[in-house]
Amino acid sequence: MRLQTSQLIKATISAAPIGPREFSVSPRAPRRQRARLGRRRRLIAAAAELFSRQGYKRTALREIATAAGCAESTIGREFGGKLGLLEALVRGRACATLHLPNGRGRSGLREDICQITEWEVNRMRRQRESVEAFLPWDASDPIVTQLAGKLSLSGSTEVISERLRHHPASHAERQFLLCTIQAVGFALGWTGSADRNQVRLKVKQVATTLAAGIDNGRT
Repeated sequence: MRLQTSQLIKATISAAPIGPREFSVSPRAPRRQRARLGRRRRLIAAAAELFSRQGYKRTALREIATAAGCAESTIGREFGGKLGLLEALVRGRACATLHLPNGRGRSGLREDICQITEWEVNRMRRQRESVEAFLPWDASDPIVTQLAGKLSLSGSTEVISERLRHHPASHAERQFLLCTIQAVGFALGWTGSADRNQVRLKVKQVATTLAAGIDNGRT
């Protein structure tokens, strides 16, 4: 199977790992750590409310700091600025990974790729709807779209990789499949407007092509 295009796909898809949940604070953590996480939690909550009400670009750092009861410099220290705060917010809202249906009983690689890809399309569509809901003023802003898409894509990397590991393919082939499935999911689920029947037809075509490429590489 020709894998030269994998580098191009990887250049447009981030596989950055998702960090710990911002709202998770252990009661056994040291007081200083709990205080810091508490500040981060308040800043994220304040940013979420202000961004949803008046937009990302229209919200000043001092407004977020005042609403959270923190100094403005805390935002720079904890998040590196307003964009870092937006990233933490989007990570918590847009990166939840939906459950991938069990693949047992599937007859082969083509069918599994088809199911995984359709799941990724639906997941990306829900992530887009989530971002549009809590950032109504900025849903089409290139900064928000790029950031949300990047973080959402990273949320499926481990799940898809684990599923593909059960098939007799090389590491390079599995990486190619992963990147392609994510690219198709983004194109059809995040930026696309095709209806469900059109999506299923395109997914089947992609799955057939990918599975045939893997099989031909062994003959």
